[in-house]
Amino acid sequence: MKVVYGLCMLHAVLEGRRDFGSLGWNARYSFSISDLQITTKQLLSFAESQPLEEAVSAVACLAGDCNYGGRLTDERDRRALFALLEDFCTPRILSPGYDIRGLSAFSLHKGCEGLTHYRDHIKSLPLEEPPELFGLHANASISKNLREMRLVCGELHRLGEVEGQ
Repeated sequence: MKVVYGLCMLHAVLEGRRDFGSLGWNARYSFSISDLQITTKQLLSFAESQPLEEAVSAVACLAGDCNYGGRLTDERDRRALFALLEDFCTPRILSPGYDIRGLSAFSLHKGCEGLTHYRDHIKSLPLEEPPELFGLHANASISKNLREMRLVCGELHRLGEVEGQ
């Protein structure tokens, strides 16, 4: 369960990096839920025939080279993906007390067992994610907020022009 949680968090982070514009990804990528589903199915398949730690390592390679990484066209984006895989799709996630990216609020706690505990944990996650979760500097949120403001103000300005006609 912990590894599947890590894969889901990885997918959310990969999607969320888009909100940071060119700070998140150098090119625009469209990751889909099928990327997560395939990666999870591969994990379950490998876990049937080998120790879970080895299955996680194999899935991290597949996710980095094929499932997610197969879309990436920029070498720096590939490095960012592999850095995120080292935090979210790693055998270390199975260790008690492992903090994803050093952020305990997003990590599973020792008593997290079973679907109910996972749901409760997910519901307790902060509404505002820190840029560090995405592998970005804390100041990246400034750029993200400015970008969002420009998008909203541009849209409002455009709507004002339409109404004035």
